[in-house]
Amino acid sequence: MPSVLLELRSTLNQAKMSCRMSQGKGFSQPPLSSNSLFSSTFFHLQETNSMETDSVLRTLGFQVLCELGHGTFAHVKLAKSKRHRKTVAIKVLDLKEIPSCIVAKHLPNELAILRIVKHRHIIEVLNLYEMPNREVYVVMEAASTDLLAKTIEFGRIPVRSASIWFCQLLSAVDYLHQHDIAHRDLKLNNVLLTSDGRVKLTDFSFGCFSIGYPDFRRTVCGNKYYIAPEMYSKNYDPKKSDVWSLGVIFYAMVNGFFPFRGSKLDGLKHAQRINYEYSAKEEKSCRAFFSYMLQGDPSTRPCVKEVLQHPFLVSARERQTGRFIVVPVHEDESLICKYKGVKEAVEKEVKEEEEKEKQEKDEEEKKKEEEKDEEEKKKEEAEKVKQEKEKVKQEKDEEEKKKEEEEKEDKEKEEEKEKEEEKEKEEEKEKEDDEEEMVSGCCPFCAAFKNKAKAYIATTIIRAAKTIGRRMNKIFGRIAPV
Repeated sequence: MPSVLLELRSTLNQAKMSCRMSQGKGFSQPPLSSNSLFSSTFFHLQETNSMETDSVLRTLGFQVLCELGHGTFAHVKLAKSKRHRKTVAIKVLDLKEIPSCIVAKHLPNELAILRIVKHRHIIEVLNLYEMPNREVYVVMEAASTDLLAKTIEFGRIPVRSASIWFCQLLSAVDYLHQHDIAHRDLKLNNVLLTSDGRVKLTDFSFGCFSIGYPDFRRTVCGNKYYIAPEMYSKNYDPKKSDVWSLGVIFYAMVNGFFPFRGSKLDGLKHAQRINYEYSAKEEKSCRAFFSYMLQGDPSTRPCVKEVLQHPFLVSARERQTGRFIVVPVHEDESLICKYKGVKEAVEKEVKEEEEKEKQEKDEEEKKKEEEKDEEEKKKEEAEKVKQEKEKVKQEKDEEEKKKEEEEKEDKEKEEEKEKEEEKEKEEEKEKEDDEEEMVSGCCPFCAAFKNKAKAYIATTIIRAAKTIGRRMNKIFGRIAPV
């Protein structure tokens, strides 16, 4: 919500006017500009673009001792501060190397949260410096180690010590949640330990203002071994996801390994859906406490205050409270009122966003109903076309069947006709056979007589023909030789 962040930055810029600033050589207090990136106490050093980081810090009054560590976009140095008269940790951010989306969204959130909260178990930011070369120095109180290093060192932390440190961590997170702030990146290496054994929560890179309940978020952030399962869905409650991460932290402290393990994200997602394993050395009383925090359904998962009241922590709990300070240096009533106005603006924007989401949801449902009606219409049309096709096919089948019957009938008629012809032929043949039998059945005398009669008839016919021929020739005057 850019407008809210701008308002918050403006509020904190006003706080800076009341801060006591060092007036050393080479320093000047610039006028507040509307395009300042961070709401904090700024120092500008003249002509520092060509200077090395250590030289710049030395000019600012810090003696760099060593580098504590480095990440993707920042590195942390251990230094002695002349102004604060103690050892401090300095986080160096090079804005030129950080993606613009992170500079615009996450960094302002982190620095704004660090500047407006103060708690005995949250790391304290002493100063912020923004340099002309686009480097930002965050000066914080130093710590000697973190819970990850301690867990690795001992293999597993005894339940009593783990419970004390965990109660301190819970008090810090409970303080944040009471003031509508979610951390969203709780893990062992973000829980620092001072030389006297006190917990200090740090790294608010993914911190967010969570006004109201439930305030659903969509950004998936944090370490994959600590992420709550609902973070992979569209919306989640960041405060409830913090409780899940706390459960993973305490489990890892006591057992020396994570409850859900897997080299890939899909493996971790699957592991979160099944029961985690228990260590043989683990106290039985811990198991109910783990199950209490690591509930897959966020609606049944407890809040931090309820975790603090769990019977398991009663004997080890240290009730630690802190005061929410809007302005780190001076408590200005006008600024507190200003913050309340910002909070009201945030609540208003949240309400507007909820109404907008509701409207979008209604439109989406309406669109789905229209699509459903259209699909039903298409189905009806498809059914109608199908019925027509079936009807045409049925008519075609009937026509083919009728044609086959006619062909069959014609074939039967032809077969009957052929049979009749064959029958007639057979009858004629039988008649001829009967005549032959009659001839062949006579006596030799009758046969000879019949043959002579045939010869006589033939001779008589020939003579008659010759006689007729002669007479005709006489009539026409010609005589044809015989």
